[in-house]
Amino acid sequence: MTTHGDGFIALPAVLLAVLLLSFGGGAVSAAEPSRPARAALFRAPGFPTADAPATDDATLATALAGLPVETFDSPDALASRLKRADHDVLVLPYGSAFPLEAWTAIRDFVKQGGGLAILGGAPFHQPVRQEKAGGGTRYVLGPRQPTYAHEFLIGPSDELDAGWYAAPLKAVVAAGGEWDGALPESGKTWALTVRLATSEDMPGEGGSEGPRDGVVRPLVHLVDARGVARLCPLLEIDRLRGTEEGARWVLAPSDARLDAATIRRIVERALEGAAELEARPVRAAVEPGETPILRVILRRPAPRPGEVVPSRARVTVRNDAGGEVFAGEVELTGTREFRAGLLTLRTAAALAPGLYHAEVATPDAPWHPKGATTGFWVKDAALLAAGPKLTVSRDWFRRDGKVLPVVGTTYMPSDVHRKFLLEPNPHLWDREFASMKEQGVNLVRTDKQSAAFAAPAIAELVVGPMFLGILRILAVASRRAADVVLLADASRMQRSEIGKLAFDFCNTVLNIGMCHADSLIWLSAIVNKKMSLSARFFTFFFALLTRCGRQ
Repeated sequence: MTTHGDGFIALPAVLLAVLLLSFGGGAVSAAEPSRPARAALFRAPGFPTADAPATDDATLATALAGLPVETFDSPDALASRLKRADHDVLVLPYGSAFPLEAWTAIRDFVKQGGGLAILGGAPFHQPVRQEKAGGGTRYVLGPRQPTYAHEFLIGPSDELDAGWYAAPLKAVVAAGGEWDGALPESGKTWALTVRLATSEDMPGEGGSEGPRDGVVRPLVHLVDARGVARLCPLLEIDRLRGTEEGARWVLAPSDARLDAATIRRIVERALEGAAELEARPVRAAVEPGETPILRVILRRPAPRPGEVVPSRARVTVRNDAGGEVFAGEVELTGTREFRAGLLTLRTAAALAPGLYHAEVATPDAPWHPKGATTGFWVKDAALLAAGPKLTVSRDWFRRDGKVLPVVGTTYMPSDVHRKFLLEPNPHLWDREFASMKEQGVNLVRTDKQSAAFAAPAIAELVVGPMFLGILRILAVASRRAADVVLLADASRMQRSEIGKLAFDFCNTVLNIGMCHADSLIWLSAIVNKKMSLSARFFTFFFALLTRCGRQ
């Protein structure tokens, strides 16, 4: 059944104020020039191209015709005239190569929120310097290095060859990328080492996550015959916080030959600037009969002059078979830089147990992405009860008594990594578990990163939802015939009273046998940080075998 109506509730004023301070802060006037967005093109005669086909003048002229672009014909001109006050995006059409003499100007431009459109290669991996020769100058390749890319937290890179994978690879639009240009097919790509956080939520805690300053969004994937993404020849990075906020970097790290239409779309996309539409359930799982609630957040760190930022978003919810069960809108309130709203999904009939997918869209937004997809799960007791029983014999893990050759991996969701319990997206979990199953994975290890228990004020807010969320994420694993191992670092959990309660809860769950029904092994052995590495591994595996054997 489909219901239509507003069905929204506003965010509490205090919470909204805190969020506005966190995400809309500081640099609005500096990041929002009064002029229309404009690009700077570096195009110097004789400048070499590295790791990509050279782009001829005619192709560039066709690609950029009618766009607001200023051209710099030498490294000196770029160094002296590239200014954040005058330009929004720097276009570099030389693959991995960039002019060393203009590096300081490029770095300052990017650090002040300037965008990038880099056509081919590994960005900023091949410095090129000028050298006097025969009364003139020539360009000379310097030592290849990741130093400059690392300055922007996008290096080093690893070269990947399409020939390493079973042919043929097919170019497809990446999920959520909303790329509407041509699909570059390449023989080589460069996998970038991207870092999105520079501080820790829990200083001193090894492996602590941190506030994300940006988001990486693949635009095109090269997939194999099974649909597994192997290479990424086109991606964008939106900078949402910090000194670089508002910038969009569109990178084409491949050796693909880009035609005029593709180059034009890359530059246009970069000129849009950073934006993020985020949708998540308030609770990843709800009891049968309980009303799900979705949270929708729209971030636009540096709105363009005169643009209208959407104040409402459309929401369509479908069951796992694709049937529509809800359609409505959510009001987004706040500033032009940050808007948010909560939507209560009121339906005429109670939602049946199972996984639901919520599609959120702002079709009138003058930027991409215009949509986001999240999900939630209505608890299915029968599915949980049908989970397999894991045991261990002398030589083997066994699943329901049968030998289980383990093909395992550590899993953190690709969108928020360790924060998946506090920023859940069951729609994404389901898609990624399906991919792992397709590749033969049958055992998944995950980690709730228990650093939160070191701070009682935080723990009191999240410990209940976290443990409920841990149990309910198993529905996704059960759907995909995967077992889950959750590691609980008890040395950190026991630093607060709430942590001790949580630790006791872990043991209670284990001892009463809930791990059978929920495909879960709780490993709650104390792993003291003072232990040697070998001792920690021994403790881990001893606990694993002991717990499995007890079942």
